[in-house]
Amino acid sequence: MDTIEYIRNLINNGRKVGIFSCEDPLNAIFHKDVFNLGTYLHAHFTPGGVIEPYTLDLGLSHKHIDAWGVFCHYGEFNTKKVCGAVNALLKGYGDEGKDFKKYLDTLKIRFPLNKNNLLKENVMSLIKSEYGFLLKNIKEKQKNFGLKKDVIVFAGIVYNLSEMNYKSEILFESIVKWQ
Repeated sequence: MDTIEYIRNLINNGRKVGIFSCEDPLNAIFHKDVFNLGTYLHAHFTPGGVIEPYTLDLGLSHKHIDAWGVFCHYGEFNTKKVCGAVNALLKGYGDEGKDFKKYLDTLKIRFPLNKNNLLKENVMSLIKSEYGFLLKNIKEKQKNFGLKKDVIVFAGIVYNLSEMNYKSEILFESIVKWQ
């Protein structure tokens, strides 16, 4: 299902939505389209769309967000290969800035990169990994905060077709039931 339509449906059904998404400038158009869906969206942008647990804490306990998603992106055009973070892990990142290098050092510990796989396969692996991380953390935080509400968890990919065009789709979806 198309991501924009999916998130629109969540919002129209009364859900508050939080997303983690890759901060790459190529995703700016996707992010603009998502922000135009409603009056409130809790968004956190990191290279690779990596989930930050403190953002979940704030969103769940203070904003009562009950639908969380994670998005990575992929594309190869005009000599660009994205996701830039995953591509840097694959090719080596000695030429990157010191802060981005630190981030990539942390990412490679958490992310199951396989140098024998293509960029797209590794991006898909990152999505699956972060989706699993999100599911696990939502379940734990429901208990910690005493949240008595089901939370929808979803993951998707943004295919960058050019600098100005993309398509996106939802790949995974679950409902984390409160107990």
